[in-house]
Amino acid sequence: MKKVAETAEELDVSRSTVYKYLKKMEEELSPHVEEEDGVTVIAEEGIELIREEVERNKRRQSGQQPQAESGEELEQKEKKQPKKEGKTLEEMQERVDSLEEKVDNLQNQMEEREKRLKEKMNDVVSLTNNLYDFAEDLDEKLTRMENFESKSVLEKLRDFVAGREE
Repeated sequence: MKKVAETAEELDVSRSTVYKYLKKMEEELSPHVEEEDGVTVIAEEGIELIREEVERNKRRQSGQQPQAESGEELEQKEKKQPKKEGKTLEEMQERVDSLEEKVDNLQNQMEEREKRLKEKMNDVVSLTNNLYDFAEDLDEKLTRMENFESKSVLEKLRDFVAGREE
């Protein structure tokens, strides 16, 4: 991996020319270009692609016809292409796998939270039922107490004894 300035020096062009090719050939070069601590670096395969384009442009500007590529050169280009695409596909598959793993983790977290929420809701329902039972029991006792106060002492005593026997 080489910095843009190193690539420019190696190809005998300016840094702005290298940046121009990076932009112009962005799709083709993207698997070979990275940012490291805010610095653009280019892999050897990317530098070779830029070198070929620079040479093509120099021939066009000087009026020379591009050289016919030999069978060997064409074969090498074909070998490079699937390799580059394969690497890109491999990188994309790794990214997909990573995202799928994150989705699975998030789904597991959601299921766990849902389970805890259901448990909490069941606790709330249980406490609410206990509160209703307590309120009914209290209401019943208050009603008995009111009835107890309106009776004569003898009736109160009988009710009291009857209540203890229950």
